Amino acid sequence: MDKKERKKVEVTLKNILYFIDDESEQNRVIEALKRCENKMNDSKIKNKIDKFLMMLKKDYYSIVDFLVDDILSGDINSSEKKAIYELIDELSPSIESGKKCFLEKLKNLFDWS
Repeated sequence: MDKKERKKVEVTLKNILYFIDDESEQNRVIEALKRCENKMNDSKIKNKIDKFLMMLKKDYYSIVDFLVDDILSGDINSSEKKAIYELIDELSPSIESGKKCFLEKLKNLFDWS
């Protein structure tokens, strides 16, 4: 995955996931991101540092930022690409919810009647 492709995935995921308002849906997203992050081939030291840094993240948005950045950092091999694909597949219902919420909020911005 080249830099441009990685950035497109990052921006797209974050933009959609930011619009998920339901707390239970947000918790499902975070758990799915954590499972995917655990499948990434990071060193033991990096995993320990990441675990500590995760404890500092308190709100949904900073957790999503941190996990998406961590998932997409480093060299991504075929097994990691598969893990990202599985993540997107698992998040499909949440992504649909986020897209719907985004469209509703966008329409409300221009609904002056």
